[in-house]
Amino acid sequence: MNTIKTTLALAALSLAAAAGSAQAARLQLVSGSSSGSVATTVSSGAGDSVQLSGSTVDLSGTAELLGFGAGSDTGALAGGSVPLSQDWSQLAVLDASGATTTFQMDLSHSLSVSGPATVGITQRSTLDLTGELRVASDGEALGQDVAVRLQLDADGLLTSDFSGTSSTAGFTLEVRDSANQLLASYTGPLAGASDSLDLSFASTVGQTLLFSMHWDGLTDVALTASPLATATLASSYLMGGTLAVTAVPEPQSALLLLAGLGLVAVRAARREARH
Repeated sequence: MNTIKTTLALAALSLAAAAGSAQAARLQLVSGSSSGSVATTVSSGAGDSVQLSGSTVDLSGTAELLGFGAGSDTGALAGGSVPLSQDWSQLAVLDASGATTTFQMDLSHSLSVSGPATVGITQRSTLDLTGELRVASDGEALGQDVAVRLQLDADGLLTSDFSGTSSTAGFTLEVRDSANQLLASYTGPLAGASDSLDLSFASTVGQTLLFSMHWDGLTDVALTASPLATATLASSYLMGGTLAVTAVPEPQSALLLLAGLGLVAVRAARREARH
């Protein structure tokens, strides 16, 4: 009886090892690009206005998509008596150089208004990254089933010294197949909130996946008196995560392994009975 138990235990371990040692394909970057912009308009009760703006630069390579931009801008209202200063940065990256593909979007913005003034503010920012990824073989046959796991975390923060501040801002992430069928998606987070996502979807070796990240942010301050000697409007948003491919063992392989282990168990049982 001990021999049978030992054989069955070895069979279970062998099956688990076979599943765990299945080679995993990886994602390979085929093409893609990134773009983004930031534009802030500050107007005064006297009717004059100032616009501060900038854009990201596409620094993408063969295995990585990268968009980056940053700036420090100044201006003034009311004939120079109300100075303004803006600091901002935007980063979008998709790195497919390793066994696991990583992605990230990171945006920060800060606007300061100095001096007593009645101002209205509109701050608009966009950031986009799109990439074409191929499920590349790491020893698997073309067309073999795989599972792609998508994990991400996202955080949003908005602070304002101004009353009448409103914001509609957030990330959108999508993964589609070459027929434009949606495989995975995420939208969020709200300002002051944190989110996470962990899901898997089916794919095959050789399949093309269309990956996209998008940020659209709009923050408004209604015409209002500045409450402090220097009043600030600031925001920070971050989304980052991974895409990992796991090979799915073919049913025929698992059945053959089980059949072979079953024969071993039967022979062990007969040997035990004879003794």
